[in-house]
Amino acid sequence: MQFFIMNPYMTDDFFQLLSQKFKDKKEDQLVKIWLHAQSLEENTYINCINLINNLNGNGKFEIMVTHAGNLFKKDPTKFKLSQPLDEKLKEKYLLKTKDHFFLSEASKKHIKFSSKGLNLAFYHTDIDCFIVAPQDLGIGEKQNQKTIQQIALGLASDGLALLLDSNEDLRFRSSLFSKIGENLYQKTGNNFPTDNPELLAARELVISLQSELQQKDQEFEQLNNEIEAYNHELEASNEELRATNDEIVSTYSELYKSNEALKVSENLINTVFNTAYIGICILDKDGKFIKVNKDYCNLLGYTKQELINKHYSLVTTQSNISDAEALFNRILKSGKSHVIETKSVKKNGEVIEILLSSSVMILENGDKSVVNTVRDITESKNLRNLLDTTLETFKIAGWDYDILNEKFTFTKELYHIYDLDEGETLDETVAYSVMDTKEEKQVRELIRESIISGDKKEIEVEIRTEKGAKKWIKITTNPIRSLGKTYELFGTVQDITEVKNTEEQMRQNEQLYKTLTRNFPGGTIDIIDRNLTYVFTGGKELEDLPQNPEEVIGKTIFEIYGVELAEILKDYFNRSFKGETITFDIEYKGKYWIATTVPLQDSDDNINQIMLLTQNITEKRKADIGLKETHKSLSDFRKALDITSLVVITDRQGVITYVNENLIALSEYNEEEFLGKEFSFLIPEESQKVLFSEGIKNISKGDVWQAEIKCISKSGSDFWVNISVIPFIDNEGLPYQFLGVANDISERKGAEQKLKIQNQELTRINAELDRFVYSASHDLRAPLVSILGLLNVARLDAGDSDNNTMYLDMMEKSVNKLDKFVQEIIDYSRNSRLEVKTEKIDFDYLVNDIFDNLKYIDGTDKVELKLNVTGNSDLISDSGRIRVIFNNLLSNAVIYKRSREDQPFIHIDVAISEKEAKISVKDNGKGISQEYVDKIFDMFFRASNDGAGSGLGLYIVKESLNILGGDIKVESQQNIGSNFIFNVPNKIGQENALPNPTLS
Repeated sequence: MQFFIMNPYMTDDFFQLLSQKFKDKKEDQLVKIWLHAQSLEENTYINCINLINNLNGNGKFEIMVTHAGNLFKKDPTKFKLSQPLDEKLKEKYLLKTKDHFFLSEASKKHIKFSSKGLNLAFYHTDIDCFIVAPQDLGIGEKQNQKTIQQIALGLASDGLALLLDSNEDLRFRSSLFSKIGENLYQKTGNNFPTDNPELLAARELVISLQSELQQKDQEFEQLNNEIEAYNHELEASNEELRATNDEIVSTYSELYKSNEALKVSENLINTVFNTAYIGICILDKDGKFIKVNKDYCNLLGYTKQELINKHYSLVTTQSNISDAEALFNRILKSGKSHVIETKSVKKNGEVIEILLSSSVMILENGDKSVVNTVRDITESKNLRNLLDTTLETFKIAGWDYDILNEKFTFTKELYHIYDLDEGETLDETVAYSVMDTKEEKQVRELIRESIISGDKKEIEVEIRTEKGAKKWIKITTNPIRSLGKTYELFGTVQDITEVKNTEEQMRQNEQLYKTLTRNFPGGTIDIIDRNLTYVFTGGKELEDLPQNPEEVIGKTIFEIYGVELAEILKDYFNRSFKGETITFDIEYKGKYWIATTVPLQDSDDNINQIMLLTQNITEKRKADIGLKETHKSLSDFRKALDITSLVVITDRQGVITYVNENLIALSEYNEEEFLGKEFSFLIPEESQKVLFSEGIKNISKGDVWQAEIKCISKSGSDFWVNISVIPFIDNEGLPYQFLGVANDISERKGAEQKLKIQNQELTRINAELDRFVYSASHDLRAPLVSILGLLNVARLDAGDSDNNTMYLDMMEKSVNKLDKFVQEIIDYSRNSRLEVKTEKIDFDYLVNDIFDNLKYIDGTDKVELKLNVTGNSDLISDSGRIRVIFNNLLSNAVIYKRSREDQPFIHIDVAISEKEAKISVKDNGKGISQEYVDKIFDMFFRASNDGAGSGLGLYIVKESLNILGGDIKVESQQNIGSNFIFNVPNKIGQENALPNPTLS
């Protein structure tokens, strides 16, 4: 081990022997070291630091520091240091203020200070090492003999004694020590260096009691662990918890009685009375003094003889006698210890504040007695009252927790902090009532940890007071311990709401400042000193100026911007250093900036720095230019409207606020006659219904409305306008004015009226034509049908003559050809004039019916017909036109089949969707030459000269599909076949579009 000076006697041999102590102890046991000095001076502290530094890491250890002086420092952790000490040790184990050093937490957790000096030897028989300097042992042979006895008493049987210098008394006057190294002595046995039988008996009793107490402490610790486990398990049941608590109290009482029973030795009491530095008295069961010690007599000013056999009321104030009697009887009855603050009367009549601790002791005759320890706390009570006043001023409440009696007490400042009415009981329930479950759990855990560890703790929690106010409080704990146990806990409750609010405001302000400087919108924030040097820069536009903070700070404006711009900036900056705030525009690297300089005054009102705020206004400048261009465009647009259109503007109520010259001229009214009126005054009464039912309804919702309106001029003549009314919408989504733009359509309306008359005439003519076609077709087909009938009769009478049969067949073909031609004329006429009538199309019935009607054509029975209909919908269309389309396609496929084809076919595929039907009619007939494919849908075009067709069939197919909204194409190869592909729109759910409304 290394050792950093102060004490040359703390050698490696010493630390090697001390390390053995750690090895002999169990892992959780302490190595106890007693360091005694004449007074608490810097050498003592340096010795402690060296011990801690060398022993850290070996195991758990504790250093008890005592001294021989009568005065004890108020704060023993505070001292001055004049001697050199390693800086690493200072940093690790000490805290430095202006004039003093303090032991740090790393030091204080190993050191305990006591003002009782060597008297503590009586209470501690388990010291592993005793360290003392010769000048600190006392003077005189008798005193040295007593000191040696006390050292032997305090050391364990194998304890070490280290003298920081040679000491003859220790070596020659006691055979209890044997030298094992330079200045090192080890206790040779467990003998006690005295012939006093009473002291020997007390010594043996102390050792026995301490052993038993250690065992009871372990039992008590185990019991505490069990109690804690019980508390966790039994939280859900109040009855079980109460029963468990009663059991715990009973068990604790028995344990406490057992511990108290160990203290009955009269010899021990005598010894304690002679060595203790606190007032002790023993009262019999009647409350009379049977034993008092010197400190008790000195405290109250009585002699021992004046107190023995006197009642305790002699030293009790008159106002406290009844309370004292009740407490005395309660202690005797319960056997529980009790600690209270009360008053006592000295012999001279002076009333003092005392801390009274009372316990029950069983005498040899079996009677109960009460042992009281008394300490004068008058000065500390006065200081506490002064502290209470101070705490009240600073909104700090004090609290105390009596662990033994499990009772909280609070100062009255808690009323103000919790917003309570004075007079309400301040107890544990009230203290936690303002906290949420989470905060209450945290505070309870903090108190528990402080009691167990003996460390000071603090926590900040948010509460809601009885009046609903949200506050922040800071709770501190300060444990009071004795013999390694915490018996009392006190602390403070401080209202830190203002501090928290201030901290939050400061945090927000700091965040706002950082955010503002870092994200200053569209610009930068700079601080510049009188040397025109940047000392700070920030903002989102740094890259545009170019201002990387690391590259800018410390440079002048001349180094950054060049001479020309810097000279301009210099003039503005110098004016600002004279106290002027200036705003100006600059152009830099193709961008526009607005800059403001603000003088910054220090505490002496001197201006040594200015703030430069810059914002990029390039987009704004461009927007201004664009706005001007927009204004010009709008002006030009308005002029164009005024020239080409009729323009009227109304407010949200429809009152005209503007009318252009075109409308004035057309209406024959002047401007004054328009302004202030509604536009409806131009519209005939019979047309206003549509205007108000449709137009106003639409434009009030913000929609554009268009209509053709008949108006009446001032002279009474009609004129027509096609008007569009456009609403202008405000921020709330409501129209605030309306723009009407119209065109004069009077000429078009006149032409439409003429066209209407012409259409009526054409309709009449078409009807007559329809009647003519019907009559002509009927008159033509009737003789043809008769001829066909006569031909069949002629076949029956012609016999077997081949020539007659041949002529008759030729005549039948010619008649059928003429009949087909007449039917095609009828289909063409109907297709071009009849309206579309929709219904569900049954493809199976339609196709098979058509095919059956083609049986008169030679070879029809040899053609294979296949129909495949797929899809998820029905087709709604005009069945008459669909029939015409299929009739022409199927008849062509049959007529133009190849004579050498053994298996002629017609395959029809129909795929129906809600949108349309896609249809394919495919055959393996003669096909069509590619040179004619684009012409087959022309009227009277025939791709073959065999005279079989009229050239109208496919034309009618094309026209029928056009009327239905469909289309058709063909894929064909000569001598291979043809495939006609067409689509028919599905009319499911479709409605015909309505024309624009017309007001007439």
